[in-house]
Amino acid sequence: MKIRHIIAVLVAVFAASSAFAAAGDACPRSQRGQSLGVSGQGWDNVYGDTFICESAGGTNTLTTSAGLLDSSKLTGKETVVIADTNAYTVLAGNAGLTHFVPDMTADSTITLPAEAANQHYKFVYVGGAADAQDWIITTGNDTNYFVGGLVQFDPGATTTTSVVNYYSDGNSNSKIGVLTPESGTEVEIWCEDGTTWYVSGTVVSDTDTGVTFADQ
Repeated sequence: MKIRHIIAVLVAVFAASSAFAAAGDACPRSQRGQSLGVSGQGWDNVYGDTFICESAGGTNTLTTSAGLLDSSKLTGKETVVIADTNAYTVLAGNAGLTHFVPDMTADSTITLPAEAANQHYKFVYVGGAADAQDWIITTGNDTNYFVGGLVQFDPGATTTTSVVNYYSDGNSNSKIGVLTPESGTEVEIWCEDGTTWYVSGTVVSDTDTGVTFADQ
């Protein structure tokens, strides 16, 4: 009886593992037309692949989306190190992870992924000295603008206020400039409704106007 019980358990485990999602599977009815795998909403297979629920043509089937491998579900990954580059595209599958930004050798444009509900990204400066370059964080279009602002602390200020708040216009500003960041710079961005990006954080910079908000 014990052997039969063990065999039954093994069969049940195997059946459960084979029930993981695969490309071509039908979308869960409640998730049709939505992006799966963002901020804990993932429907993953045993390999950790993340899928998009596509409703184009009425198919409502799961399709693997390039760049949306959610490795944190397998490895417990919590950070991403951005390379020294003048252009970086944030992966939707890295939502929820802290992005370390090094001392760049040129201004770097950081492009956010397509808007989707429940996204969150944190960018932290980790250079060994004050950066002489700038970050440009962009949504790609003015329809998906920023709401909120950033506070700048200027450690070198002597004749002007060392702490200044900067705010988006809340209706079209879709680019954030972080000028010559130093240690302590942390920018957090959220998208809760699939359209608007919310921003808050601190910029440490010796540049007099260390934060800018602008349209495309």
